[in-house]
Amino acid sequence: MCGTLDEMIAAAQNIGTRDPRACRAHAERWFTHFEMAAEYVRMYQALIGTGSLPGGRVTQAAGGR
Repeated sequence: MCGTLDEMIAAAQNIGTRDPRACRAHAERWFTHFEMAAEYVRMYQALIGTGSLPGGRVTQAAGGR
């Protein structure tokens, strides 16, 4: 997982070492329309309640599930 721009740049340099099937499985698990809708609701509720966005959600690494 990437938490900074530098980590994203480093990860991009190693993209060829990733298993495309594992990446797809991770995306299919964590970014369904149901998951994304729930995340929008969570963000809107936090904005309404606190005036700021909540922290990002934690997902398992690709292939972990």
